[in-house]
Amino acid sequence: MTAKQRHLGTFLRQPVDRLAWAANMDHWFNVSRANETIPDKYEGWKLHDIQRDLGSGIWQRVSAVQEASCSVKIFTVRSDEGEERFFETSVGTVSEKYTVAHDLAATRFRTEWMIKRPEDFRVVQYMVESMEYVANTEGFEEMEREVGEDGIVLAVCPSEPIMSVVHCFGLVQFSYALQDCPSEVDALFQAHGRKAVEAARAAAQTPSLVVNTGGNIEAQNISPSLYKRYALPVFQELGEVLHAAGKLQQYHFDGFIKPLIPLISQSQIDLIEGFTPLPVGDTTLEELFSALDPSVVVQGGIPSTLLCHGTDDDEFEAFVLNVIRIGLETRRLVLGLGDNTPPDANLDRLRTVSRLVEEHGWLQDPPR
Repeated sequence: MTAKQRHLGTFLRQPVDRLAWAANMDHWFNVSRANETIPDKYEGWKLHDIQRDLGSGIWQRVSAVQEASCSVKIFTVRSDEGEERFFETSVGTVSEKYTVAHDLAATRFRTEWMIKRPEDFRVVQYMVESMEYVANTEGFEEMEREVGEDGIVLAVCPSEPIMSVVHCFGLVQFSYALQDCPSEVDALFQAHGRKAVEAARAAAQTPSLVVNTGGNIEAQNISPSLYKRYALPVFQELGEVLHAAGKLQQYHFDGFIKPLIPLISQSQIDLIEGFTPLPVGDTTLEELFSALDPSVVVQGGIPSTLLCHGTDDDEFEAFVLNVIRIGLETRRLVLGLGDNTPPDANLDRLRTVSRLVEEHGWLQDPPR
């Protein structure tokens, strides 16, 4: 079977010959290219070809929709320290600031959020409601041709409402807003929820089997009560929309999720991606499978920190072999990282995972 067939077969709970395995290397590639630290062997290579050489399946995300709003004008002012973006509408203007970390491939850190004053709610709500979505079918098909049978391409939607709203405030101010402006916060959630469903309907028009509906909810920031109030109903509606179109709903959970697992099981989420177990997350892979609805498939299982210095080779191999064992027992695991390959990763560790999967990851007799 090909890497693509193994991924899709696992997602659909169909028999596959071997565990599917894919490393998320986007961050590693972008940082290494910006810092000119790409290994000599790979100088000038495309990321997908590097992944093929390492024996990893390809896990490629592509925007499911094209976003457009003729009602919002965006202006950006850049400096050596970062940038400030202004969003001008007929009902007012809001702005946000970013600081750029030059040693991390110009990664941007938000230092000022859109909603700073009560009057900003009206502007941001107007911006959300003016957004329109069109399926990015051409972009998806182009990436599928690039990846071929060596992995999977999935369609990515804008983030689900709870994280979209948090990103308007920052966590601290979001916590205050829940108490000080509950009706305005609720209205913003409702607007984001409606738009999330619209985006999912557009994404369902792409050929992708898997639609990502966002990521990064975790229990350190989003309590079970907040999840139940603001995330669960939208996830359920998104699942209904996507399932009716023959699609699977996937969400990126890469942090602490143990208190949320019962609610995730109710969310019509088919695939958890980026799962990060102990010692980085707050639960083991065994505990996750024990508590999670048996219909949900998991991708991840290897903390990215284990690719870096500080763990000897024997410890690393033992950890990966245990993950492989669990994958063989449950048949609900795509072996992957939680979350990105770090910029300082030892790429030989990825080769080791590929070798161990080839040696020990067979669900059927390996080809001779």
